[in-house]
Amino acid sequence: MKLIQMQYFRAVCKYNNITKAAAELHITQPSISNAIKDLEEEFGVNLFYRLSKGISLTDEGHIFLERASKILDSVDELSALMSSLSNRAQGVKIGVPPMISTILFPQMFQQFRKLYPDVTLTINEQGSSHLRELVADGSLDVAIISTSAQDSMNFERVNIQDTEILFCVSKGHPLAQASSVTVNLIQQEPLVLLREDSYQTIAIKKLYKKYGVTPNVILYSNQIHAIKELVANGSASTVFFRGVVAPVDGIVEIPFEEPIIVKLDLIWNKNHHLHSDVAKFIDFTRGYQPE
Repeated sequence: MKLIQMQYFRAVCKYNNITKAAAELHITQPSISNAIKDLEEEFGVNLFYRLSKGISLTDEGHIFLERASKILDSVDELSALMSSLSNRAQGVKIGVPPMISTILFPQMFQQFRKLYPDVTLTINEQGSSHLRELVADGSLDVAIISTSAQDSMNFERVNIQDTEILFCVSKGHPLAQASSVTVNLIQQEPLVLLREDSYQTIAIKKLYKKYGVTPNVILYSNQIHAIKELVANGSASTVFFRGVVAPVDGIVEIPFEEPIIVKLDLIWNKNHHLHSDVAKFIDFTRGYQPE
């Protein structure tokens, strides 16, 4: 039994007429007649009653039509899907938290572009928690997230590098010369933090809660430059990943006495299809070496 035989059979059933089926398929009537005869001989059944006024389906023919139609519909769906995958606009939709887009992604982008200049990358900046949701539902192909533990089993991951969360103050701040800080030491400090779905904000609140302290947050913002300005002029303090602050920023980074180590991982949904450009980016990330 071949797909083309099922296609010929279904066309005949559509019209109850071999001549009309042959015209629709642009083939000869004997080709259809021979295909149906071969099916009947293969299964040892009659699919049609041959009547003086035409043809009609036997009980076996009705069963064959029902099952064959399901198979042909599935083949059509598969063909449409594969055509869609091969013709879809290439590129990679990447989720990146604001701070990672500052310290890590520019280097990755530069190296990736050298290897794959024709691949377009589209960036969505959100907090790590929201990015997990967008990767899970297929809105994003991949995301670079901050994490200290393994996520859902639905994700595959590649570790890119590890970093550390540091307490940041202006150069003129009383704590600027401190070698480390504790929650008790900074509990009254006014803080400007990234949005509440960002990993840094979640992590620092968790640390404060551990010591029964509520952080004194005066502003949430996803604008890294604005946060730096507020810290540099002494209006507030903040927490950044190591490497976000440059010498010209007028900001001092101080480690926590209890270090907050963070993994930066690339994640993707293992249950979703990965088209070729996404596979290229994942393979690139596996071999990526931060400068």
